[in-house]
Amino acid sequence: MSSTTVYGNIEDEIKSIFRSRLQTQILLSLSEENKTLLQLREITGSSSQAVIPKIRILESSQLVERDGYNYCLSLMGKVLTSKMQDYILAFGVFNKFKDFWAKHHLGGIPEPLMNDIGDLIDSEIIRETTEDVSKVLSTYFGCLRESRQAFVVSSMTSIELIDAVIERLAQGIPVEVVITRDLFLKLDKEPYIEKYYEMMKFSNFKLFVTEEYVRVGTTVTENFLSFGLYKKDGMLFDLTEQLFSFDKKGLKWGKKFFQFYKDRSVMIEMP
Repeated sequence: MSSTTVYGNIEDEIKSIFRSRLQTQILLSLSEENKTLLQLREITGSSSQAVIPKIRILESSQLVERDGYNYCLSLMGKVLTSKMQDYILAFGVFNKFKDFWAKHHLGGIPEPLMNDIGDLIDSEIIRETTEDVSKVLSTYFGCLRESRQAFVVSSMTSIELIDAVIERLAQGIPVEVVITRDLFLKLDKEPYIEKYYEMMKFSNFKLFVTEEYVRVGTTVTENFLSFGLYKKDGMLFDLTEQLFSFDKKGLKWGKKFFQFYKDRSVMIEMP
């Protein structure tokens, strides 16, 4: 049965839950921990007269249960609320950065990572300005210098980026890089060939090549995530603005992104 058919069958039940701000707030707050009526009143900013009827509706839908003086989510409530959180956070990310998404090619984001895109809710967009045309790169290089490890996925490069990697390698920092086959073939030619062989001499450097479709330039460390995309046509990488994350969820998302492509790549040995 399709989701469209299911929605048609239970449209009233769905609307009875989601059209109520109070009911949504109650479910989301209970997903964090069990709460008393007083706590629910404080969180929602509502009176007992407003909150109690909404709790009764959620109880009758078997989404909320009473546990002594506390209210908690039932098993069904936990499942539903988890899906709600994913939807809300994903919508929040798309809305918060809607101009960024609209201007860029999203085909390089794998479906499993797109499903978890809500993890980037606390990220920020850093753009170049007329006063600082190198703001994106200077932010990136500054963050990279303060990191003790680095994991990169990219289908593009430059001498400046390679030099930044070599600088970290020379200081003993482990660096792992996943690149496309096309980019790998370019590294063995000018102007990259000398830098390529210099990188490959470091024992703390690992290079992987993937046959997967990649249209991103992303770096994740223990401190930051830098996530850059190609422009809308998928032909030119956009160096003028990138998404940066510095929180745990964003970094975890970045590491999953790297691991996705690493798992679909082969390691290159020293020539």
